[in-house]
Amino acid sequence: MAAWELIPVSCGINLVVDESGIDVGLVVGNLEQSLAFYTNILGLDISGRMHLPRVGKIIFLRAGCSAIKLIQRESEPGVSVVRGGLRGNAAGLRYLTVHVKDLAGLVARCDAAGHKVAMRPKIFAASVTIAAIEDPEGNWIELQHQS
Repeated sequence: MAAWELIPVSCGINLVVDESGIDVGLVVGNLEQSLAFYTNILGLDISGRMHLPRVGKIIFLRAGCSAIKLIQRESEPGVSVVRGGLRGNAAGLRYLTVHVKDLAGLVARCDAAGHKVAMRPKIFAASVTIAAIEDPEGNWIELQHQS
């Protein structure tokens, strides 16, 4: 088996994701810092805003056919992000992968803005380059470019 290849798997369930993609909600401690990162550094556009009583503020960011929802709760979260992506000693969602056209440019923008580049660009497979950056809350965003 090659270092990286897609393996067809059949588990008896057919999940069909429509063109809307998959949305991810991130609870953040500082909405303005996170919003600046996702819009100014990653270049995502705001597609909506709302307030849910007993939950808090939600900002929807368009990411291709999917969305990232930044959520600032009315009350402080009891637990913060376990930093470190896959290296972090915790279960659960450890990172998001975003397929990008200009991986080197995004890494350079992170460096220039003082955001942590957790993993410098490296060739992962014959035509795939990856890197990982941290958002202001410590969530890892894997950047993937396929040439």
